[in-house]
Order: sequence, then structure tokens, then C-alpha cells
Amino acid sequence: RSRLVVEMPASRARASRRSNDTAPRASRALVQDQPRPGVVATARVLLASAQARRALKRPLRAVVAAQVASTGRAREVDGATAAQIARVAEQFIGARGWFVARDACLAEALSLLLCLRADGLHAHWVFGVSAPPFEAHCWVQSGDLILNDTLDHVARYTPILVA
Repeated sequence: RSRLVVEMPASRARASRRSNDTAPRASRALVQDQPRPGVVATARVLLASAQARRALKRPLRAVVAAQVASTGRAREVDGATAAQIARVAEQFIGARGWFVARDACLAEALSLLLCLRADGLHAHWVFGVSAPPFEAHCWVQSGDLILNDTLDHVARYTPILVA
């Protein structure tokens, strides 16, 4: 009724799947008990959370398209860049409890992507589904490292879109 899920002609669905990036199968997760971040990192998460909530007032398709347009395709990362991504994600995880609802995966993932982008870093925004019963979820992933969720939780979903 809300048109969150609509039928797509098979030919358009195939073309849509071909145009998406693909993320490696996740085999690790960053989420652990993280120490609370400092004031600067906490302020960054607060700002990103507010930006994400504002952005998500628009249709999801527009939000994803804007994110892809502003960051381009996520690239393979070297060890130093991977360490930077992990550092930003760890700070985000430590501060997210103050600003990001844990059951709002869209807002959380977009907030983390915005935090990464503020440092010129990029990661994949992965959308997945499971059935039955139907469930949808999204998370942020860099290579095979899940940045904001657990491996056990994400393993329940089949990725259908990687931005």
C-alpha cells in the first residue's frame, strides 16, 4: 500500500542488477564493545545522524542515488585506507547509541556513510532481504568487513543491492 515494494518487469530487474556494484561476501565484522569516542567524534556522529534523518524524508531511491552520485563507486582499499575506515567506523559505533536508533538500519547506515565521506572515505551500502517471513535490512561494508553490524545478523540476508 505504501509502495515500498513494487513489481518490476523482469527485463528491467536484470538491467538493474547488472548496473549495481557487487560487494565481496562478508566474512568479518567490526562491531564489538567499543569505548566511547571523544567529543569531536561524537559531534561528527550527531551531525551525520541529523543529515541522514533529513535525507531519509525523501524517497529511498533518491537517497541512494544521491549517495552514489556524491561518492562514486567504492574502490578497493589498501591497508592504510582500511585502517582509516575501521577507525571512523569504531568511533561511529561508540557514539551511535546516543543518536542513532538501533532498529533504524537505513538511518544508521547512511549516518556511517556520511561520517566516512567527511574523511574522504567510501564503503558499500548493502541492502539485503530474507524470507519467509519477508525482512529487509541494510548495512555498511568495506571489502569483506561489516562496519556496523554483526556477521551472524547480516548472514540472514541475501544482498539485492550494493551502492
